[in-house]
Amino acid sequence: MDKRPLFILFLTLFCVMTGFGIIIPTLPYFTLLLHGDARTVGFLLASYSAMNVVCAPFWGRFSDRIGRKPVLLTGIVGLGISFVLFGLGHEAWQLFAARLLGGAFGAAALPTAMAYAGDITTPESRGKAIGMLGAGLGLGMVVGPAIGGAFSSYGLQVPFFVAAVVSLLTAGFVAIALPRGQAVAGERLGMLAAFSLTGRTLWPFYLLTFIQMLAFTNMEATFVLFGKDRFGLTPMTIGLMFMAMGFVSAGFQGGGVARLMARFGETAVTRAGCVVLAFGFALTPVASNPWQLLGVFCFFGIGSALLRTSLSTGVSKGAAAGQGTAMGLMQSCDSLARVFGPAVGGMLYYMAPRLPYEAGTGIMAIAFLLALVALGRTQPQAAPAHA
Repeated sequence: MDKRPLFILFLTLFCVMTGFGIIIPTLPYFTLLLHGDARTVGFLLASYSAMNVVCAPFWGRFSDRIGRKPVLLTGIVGLGISFVLFGLGHEAWQLFAARLLGGAFGAAALPTAMAYAGDITTPESRGKAIGMLGAGLGLGMVVGPAIGGAFSSYGLQVPFFVAAVVSLLTAGFVAIALPRGQAVAGERLGMLAAFSLTGRTLWPFYLLTFIQMLAFTNMEATFVLFGKDRFGLTPMTIGLMFMAMGFVSAGFQGGGVARLMARFGETAVTRAGCVVLAFGFALTPVASNPWQLLGVFCFFGIGSALLRTSLSTGVSKGAAAGQGTAMGLMQSCDSLARVFGPAVGGMLYYMAPRLPYEAGTGIMAIAFLLALVALGRTQPQAAPAHA
């Protein structure tokens, strides 16, 4: 296995997610400055994920046809342009147009990078490779918001332009450093046939991806309110907790999960991830002080690392109609959950602060049962790619 392209992909996803994370602390304030309200912020966030849902499978399939590098470059450049347009926006429709554009192009980056990793690794080494890329994603989401918060002191538009610069520099790095890769060989299937074949083979992995992300974003959307209402935590303290969770998750994805999968298999790791996340949700409302809450966050970091890496590895190994097609559909399921999870969490928290976490426990129990039944009889074998 050639490690150089993997390291380049690691740096690429780190930079892409850093650029994405830079805007997170500032987007709500910038939207309010332009006379938007909380509903506007919510719809702006949802619009990005909604475009991911629609576009990710098609970008993935397109990368199977023409190659990974051109699609990856197109996605990164388009994302950078969307940041510029958002920073230049003066009216709500301009902000929505920029977010829709960003969601459409941003959908190309992650599945294409994961598909590239699947192309250049053996089934035995794939878990380690995907875990490494997941670590890059996690670290970017830790570093990005910190950078964005620092640059926001120079003006609320500045973080968007910084994110654009990061994206365009990343595109230049990819253009120069990343090998183009080999053309995808095999039987040529139509787009609908490829989606159908992939869905029939990998539906348990896609459903588990959706369920896990639904529970996780339900927690993400409400934890700031929970920490403030329960313990009087400040935004900075809560941000540090999320940072700690990101470091724990990235650390596990960078090495620990691959070793566990090599010893016990992807299915066992997936089931363990469901159990760990369920414990995290169950312990959150009974935490009696912020230090216990920080410990609970470690459960979230470990559980998400176990699930994301094992599910992505399973999808990659069973990609019977092309790595890009399989990863694009997985990204679509992930993004679909990001559309609904925050809304569900907000409604549950409004009813009772404990409900999002009790619901998360139940959701992950369902995920465990699904992994126990469906993955026990649906074991995708390493399959040749079909273009």
